[in-house]
Amino acid sequence: AWGGEPLLAGGEPVGEITSAGWSRRHGHVLALGWLRGAAAREGAALPGLEAACYAGPAAVSLRS
Repeated sequence: AWGGEPLLAGGEPVGEITSAGWSRRHGHVLALGWLRGAAAREGAALPGLEAACYAGPAAVSLRS
């Protein structure tokens, strides 16, 4: 992921990736992005999130 890739939930666009990078601690790529609508609630569960080369569960965490 380079940024700008769509984030899909249930096949519908809900946002996009803003940046991504390799995490040595976690052993895989972590991505940051923005969400809109109902998907943008703190703690929202997105069981079918699709992003670039990933498809699976995700949880929303809002940080400023």
